[in-house]
Amino acid sequence: TLSGPAFAKTIINNGSFESGLTGWTVSRGTVDIETAPIAPQDGTAFAELVGQTNALLRQTVKLKTGRYVLSLWYSPEAATKAATSKLGWNMGGLANGATVGNWVQLQVEFLVHATKNYQLSLANYGKAGGFVDNVAIAPVPLPAAGFGLLGAMGVLAGLRRRKKV
Repeated sequence: TLSGPAFAKTIINNGSFESGLTGWTVSRGTVDIETAPIAPQDGTAFAELVGQTNALLRQTVKLKTGRYVLSLWYSPEAATKAATSKLGWNMGGLANGATVGNWVQLQVEFLVHATKNYQLSLANYGKAGGFVDNVAIAPVPLPAAGFGLLGAMGVLAGLRRRKKV
């Protein structure tokens, strides 16, 4: 899960799959909850997007206008199959792409222009399956310096008005 001062609490429900597929919808293929053959990236479980079924896993989230970070970890089901296992992802048309590798972290920032429900889609493409864990979406807060600057601008505007009177 995203942590530290730069990130707020995740909006994703059950992003580490500790409660099975609760909060997620399997729209195509087969998705299993596993604890092996590799160690989970976070917690005790991860989702396996089963190979050759082109599995598609989705979750709908309500996002307000602002900046967000999507973060997740992906690994092919076996290191020897990395070239034939690819995870495609799409964040409601706001951002999309693909990744390959062994517990590779994907982290992408995106901008939401309208408050509404968006669908995060994770799909396995290729002959081999892949593992997904620690899925998170979190708002990116304004830096503290930004708030200070806004306050200073307000004070200056007030002083400027005062002089004109």
